[in-house]
Amino acid sequence: MGMAYMTAWKHVKILNGRFRSPVVVSKRGGKAGGGAVLTKTGQRVVELYHRMEAQSHAAIQEGFREFQALLKR
Repeated sequence: MGMAYMTAWKHVKILNGRFRSPVVVSKRGGKAGGGAVLTKTGQRVVELYHRMEAQSHAAIQEGFREFQALLKR
């Protein structure tokens, strides 16, 4: 991702604090190794984000084409 490990975890902590329930849970390392997973809330957040992104993209298409026509080629 091109992001420092601690910066990524800081973002996860902030995200978890913004939602009613955690979006990511982690397990400490050790012999079995650690890791992090999206919770059901986290999965729903990602699904909603992608849906909103697609809707936003579709909504701006006409204006974006006009905008592009004004750019130098």
